[in-house]
Amino acid sequence: MVIGMMAIEMSGGVYCPLSAHDPEHRLQ
Repeated sequence: MVIGMMAIEMSGGVYCPLSAHDPEHRLQ
C-alpha cells in the first residue's frame, strides 16, 4: 500500500484511496 502511494506520487499522480481499491474506475 505504501509502495503504491510512493509510486503514484513519483509518477506525478494524485493518490486517491478509491483508485487503490477500484483500479478499473481509476482507468476510466
